[in-house]
Amino acid sequence: MAAAGTSVEVKVSQFVTDQINLDAVEVGFNLFLTHRPDLIKANQENAQAEFIKLLEGIQQDNAALLDAAVKSYVNQIGSLRNTQKISQLLGFLHHAVNVHVVPPRLACDSVLSCDKLTYENASLWIACFKLVRQVVGGVDYKGVREIMKICIEKAQNLPSELDLSLRPQVEALTSVLEYIFDRNAALLPGYFIVNEILKSYPEASSWPHWSLVPLVAKFLNSFRPAAAIVSCTNLPHLTPVVEYMGRANLMSTWKLEPTSLKFLLKGNLTYDRILPYNKELVKPQPHFLRYLLTQTYSKDLINHVLSLKKPAKETPTPGICLPLQKQMVVCLVELMRMAEQENPPTELLTDLFRILATDLIFFVLYQYITFPSIISDLAD
Repeated sequence: MAAAGTSVEVKVSQFVTDQINLDAVEVGFNLFLTHRPDLIKANQENAQAEFIKLLEGIQQDNAALLDAAVKSYVNQIGSLRNTQKISQLLGFLHHAVNVHVVPPRLACDSVLSCDKLTYENASLWIACFKLVRQVVGGVDYKGVREIMKICIEKAQNLPSELDLSLRPQVEALTSVLEYIFDRNAALLPGYFIVNEILKSYPEASSWPHWSLVPLVAKFLNSFRPAAAIVSCTNLPHLTPVVEYMGRANLMSTWKLEPTSLKFLLKGNLTYDRILPYNKELVKPQPHFLRYLLTQTYSKDLINHVLSLKKPAKETPTPGICLPLQKQMVVCLVELMRMAEQENPPTELLTDLFRILATDLIFFVLYQYITFPSIISDLAD
């Protein structure tokens, strides 16, 4: 197999070398040649036919070697510096895709995975993304999704300060993403694009590159009306009714992510990873937890909302819930502040102290919070 792969690389290398040498001969005898457009076109067509014949021969011998042949071809093109020759040789690859000898996904993957595809290599960068823009329409939606990810990663390699000399590279890359984002092109379901954007953005403050911000922002904003339709109006301002039967897990649909206190949409997914929902809806909701802590008989509901399971022989202790511990401290501090007022509501304070003391004993008993940490936080 290794020998076969080497043989394929040799054949591809020979074809590329022949094309380069042909140009060298033409340049050397430029003054003695009569340049005829029809002859130039015929030579181009002959070279295309030779390239197709080469790939078909490789595919007939071993279809698995076609990938290696195309990638070797692109890597050798990457070593060139002649803009015209790079465009010509990638044009042969484009023709091979058009005649269904090379799959569009293979062509895209080969050029995007080329080691020499950097923005400093302007001729190769522009020609490669032009090729991707031309053939990506034939790739299935899963492949388009991967191509979009790679394009965005390539954009991250662009310098933060762009001068005019890099404008062609930026435009070449942006044209591919604009085509993928185009709803009329129907290359990729829009919600896949939104999910990819929202999953990447919170974890990288420098993402996306500023040159892509207008494109990404415009696409995200187009989904805001849909997000508003499928979300609960004023959800961050609503509070649950605390039931007294110990059946919160059956009756309540309220859920918070236990580490961030963000509303959960489904499973372990928060609102900020699905659609561009209202900003209030995707923020942490500490006030929601503080409200529950000050309600009587709310301990089971808090367990349900934060997905805290009581430890048993079969299930170990879930561990310290730091957000719960922090909000308990906030409630106690606020309660002490109320008690220091000039005319404190004595009856209300008594009830709140009793509720918070009960909550504190309960959560310490089940090891969701630790009493020494509560004391330390209060002292701080």
